[in-house]
Amino acid sequence: MSEENVVEFPDSLEEWPLLPKMYLRIAMGDQSAADLLETVAVIARLADNIVDNESEDTSADMTEVLYRMFVGITSNSFFNENRVAIITASGLDVISWDLSNEYHGRKNIREQMIGFVKREAINIYVVVAMICGGFDHARSIIREIYEFNTEEAPTLEEWIGKHEVPLAKTSEK
Repeated sequence: MSEENVVEFPDSLEEWPLLPKMYLRIAMGDQSAADLLETVAVIARLADNIVDNESEDTSADMTEVLYRMFVGITSNSFFNENRVAIITASGLDVISWDLSNEYHGRKNIREQMIGFVKREAINIYVVVAMICGGFDHARSIIREIYEFNTEEAPTLEEWIGKHEVPLAKTSEK
């Protein structure tokens, strides 16, 4: 991998225009794999905005989600060469996203904690990194992503408070 493909994770959310280079880094310079990651990230962001009622134009966002899913992903050569692994990782991420939303509204603090952890599902990034660069590369990437996310992400209390669900006691003692 050349030095031009080495990009550190952004220091703040304002620097996320660096994402295309980050995707190339995760994919060890494989443009098709990086394009797949970018497509998946856009789909996830738009879908989350729709579910959270944060979309400015739900119809346009849903049209883009559907187009990227049915055309963008299925025409991507990296996806087609690694279909089984990518579908499996994506399925795990979708299940985690669904559980995160479900457990977020629970009354039990332990269940809310599961939801909080599950919202960080990034299986597709790890699988792409593993396919492109092997175990050590994937391990390094996931640690960097989690390190970045822990600096910018809300705390458990902030995340729960966003949807006005009070923290529940773990026991009735």
